Amino acid sequence: MRNVVPLSYDLYGCRVVQTAIQNLPRSLQAALLSELEGSIVGLIEDENGNHVIQKCVEYMDSSLLDSLVGSLQGQVAELCVHPFGCRVIQRILEHCNQTQVDGVLREVHFQSKRLIKDQYGNYVIQYILTHGWPGDKAKVIGQLKGCVTSLAQHKYASNVVEKAIECASIPERRSLVSEIIEDDQTLINLTKHPFGNYVLQRILESVDVGNQRLLLSRLYPHLGTLKKYSYARYVIGKMEMQHMLMMPYI
Repeated sequence: MRNVVPLSYDLYGCRVVQTAIQNLPRSLQAALLSELEGSIVGLIEDENGNHVIQKCVEYMDSSLLDSLVGSLQGQVAELCVHPFGCRVIQRILEHCNQTQVDGVLREVHFQSKRLIKDQYGNYVIQYILTHGWPGDKAKVIGQLKGCVTSLAQHKYASNVVEKAIECASIPERRSLVSEIIEDDQTLINLTKHPFGNYVLQRILESVDVGNQRLLLSRLYPHLGTLKKYSYARYVIGKMEMQHMLMMPYI
């Protein structure tokens, strides 16, 4: 197994290593993993090697992965903002035991404000919102509160806001939405915005009827103007698709 590391960096060799990980008995998986020690971070950041590390996380028992996860200590946030590293972090959150996951999550939460706005880090945050424990979701949502409107207009953070609205508890969702719909001008600006309009569409899909009605009542007087803007038309289309414009309270 002395050639495991160079094979893992190779376009074709990494496929051989991945197949071995999937089919080797536990004892030989452990021996293979020991050969990777000292090269874990380098492999994670490599276009071929990251697939090998993902296969280790997916197919090896978590009891074998303490050294792999431990080698990432202090580097989790930097891996989250890496195009390949963010994938490995998500696989760790998906497959590792709770102790291993908790160590990774501590570093993610510490840097969550940065990750929310990052091109790759936002995917890790979205994974937590979709699959995480309620306490971890609440920590992420807590970082959004007070700046939902500005984040909704950010290219990457807007994806996190959408996911938060979709996955939040009812009280959390109400809190997030209230920041957007409390001011008419803010609401109009988001409707016209290239990223904000998607957040509003998600709100229309996710909130209760009461908030739908409130949102509609704020937008309806401005429909004539909003129809002139290409992004606003997406929101109007969503409203029409749900037959909201035909509701009797307008």
